[in-house]
Amino acid sequence: MDASITGSYPQIMRFVNSLERNQNFFVIRGLTLSSQQGGLVNLRLQVSTWLRPADAAASGLPPTPQPGSASTPSNLGKEGE
Repeated sequence: MDASITGSYPQIMRFVNSLERNQNFFVIRGLTLSSQQGGLVNLRLQVSTWLRPADAAASGLPPTPQPGSASTPSNLGKEGE
């Protein structure tokens, strides 16, 4: 997920803290905080999450293609690139 959020600094920090303490597992990949007029700040946030196998099966979502399978797009880079 890539999201832009605007709010007061305390609101933004409570939001980030709630992500870190959430029952779901979130990995914050990137976080950029910048100021704006009127006491507001902008937050750009990149977050990843995963589903447990049982939850993924129950979700009805298609399975994630495995590396090297015919359904894996060849233009995707490896994580971290």
